[in-house]
Amino acid sequence: MAVPASADLWVPEELPLDVSLGGGLGFALDSTGTPGFSFRSTAGTSGLYYGYQSGGSWTSELIEAGSQTGTGSSLVYDGLTSHIIYGSGSTDLQLNYVTGGPGSWSTPTTIADTEYPRNNDLGLDADGNPAAAWVDGGTGIVGYAYHDGTEWKTAENVASDPRDLSGVALLLPDSAEEAGLFYSDESGGWQGIPTYMQRDSGGNWTADSGAGLSGFEDVAWMSGTLNGDGNPAMAYMDMFTGDLVYAVWDGAAWSTETVEDLPAPSGLPDRNYVDIATDDWGNVHLLYYNPDADQVEYRYRHSGGGWADSLTIHEQANASWMRLSIDDSQKPWFSYYSDVDGEGSVYYGQGTAVPEPATTALFALGLLSAIGLKRRTSNTSSRGQS
Repeated sequence: MAVPASADLWVPEELPLDVSLGGGLGFALDSTGTPGFSFRSTAGTSGLYYGYQSGGSWTSELIEAGSQTGTGSSLVYDGLTSHIIYGSGSTDLQLNYVTGGPGSWSTPTTIADTEYPRNNDLGLDADGNPAAAWVDGGTGIVGYAYHDGTEWKTAENVASDPRDLSGVALLLPDSAEEAGLFYSDESGGWQGIPTYMQRDSGGNWTADSGAGLSGFEDVAWMSGTLNGDGNPAMAYMDMFTGDLVYAVWDGAAWSTETVEDLPAPSGLPDRNYVDIATDDWGNVHLLYYNPDADQVEYRYRHSGGGWADSLTIHEQANASWMRLSIDDSQKPWFSYYSDVDGEGSVYYGQGTAVPEPATTALFALGLLSAIGLKRRTSNTSSRGQS
């Protein structure tokens, strides 16, 4: 029997969810700290499913049926209410949106006429309005759409020639009318250039292709966040060098840091091998797959600068669909799909919060002992699982 992740930190729990390997995986925490999943399944009736805890056990519920429905799903919560976007259909896939919860889902709404929206990212702006970004593998465009509180506005073509492997990362610092997104631009040839697109309130998109890069860096599998200063930041794997890279805008220029020096990957498909999140103290968290060691790893960058050593979460994992979420006690929750010998499963768990800056400063000055640090950590409020 798997040990519940709520009982042992950094111990992944295997979940009884029948997830289609290539369908993607949405993961988020609601306002009580309870995790939920969105995914495509072909076990039984094919379609979009929602996985959740009920009565102390995990179960799943069909939201919309269809042979390819549920592809590329992305999940966020507004309080206890789920919001999900996903590909819907059998061949030509539309991008659909639903909201609600177990037993009470809205009628699916088509927010974009797409062909293959495999890479999708959903967010909520400061007013709680949903916004969506995607890479359409069929038409070769980066798309964006948002809800203005009354209706979904007409979908916009943000850019052409994206690298499918890169996915897309949506950032919503305030209003959905002034969104930002990362994607990898292949319009110049084989090399994927990380590009940050910014939308103004008039609906105009402006590109910044700099991102502090030079040489032959070639970006895939990216994810994005707002750092502790509210500036855009991203993590990605470099197809040319294999490096895991962190790039951040400081308000004037882009800078990059190599987080881990990995061999150049080969044969990794389009399945999100890195995810990034920022906690309320400005610490940056990374969950990623190390293809050389075949393991899931975690690192964090302290708000004061510098990367901690990597922590191995799962060895011999053959893992993909990395997902991170931070709860109110600043603990990172992680999830991923592991497929070993054709026996694929979803895993999830929770880690430990990075010490808050004041605690770290006291420890560095010798004013807080290890015992005192343990006491401070144990008194930090945390969310339990239902």
